[in-house]
Amino acid sequence: MDSIYKILENLKSVTEAPANEKRYLVSIEMYMYAEDDNAVQAQAEDLAEQLRDTYDNQAKVMSIHEQPFATLGSRKLFNKFED
Repeated sequence: MDSIYKILENLKSVTEAPANEKRYLVSIEMYMYAEDDNAVQAQAEDLAEQLRDTYDNQAKVMSIHEQPFATLGSRKLFNKFED
């Protein structure tokens, strides 16, 4: 977990970004564990909100799929691209 904090320390908000730095769009996938569909969506939205509030980086949840451990398939729960 220490390495994620080092990465977060280096993030800059829009107002802190120097003019000579390029801007990038980064997609991140991660596994989250929760009791049910609503709980995982709430956790993901909370994480995105914390990133937005701290770094002004427009973080948002784009999709959520349930994928039980050691399975190849997944169940689509939420996908903003299909709205």
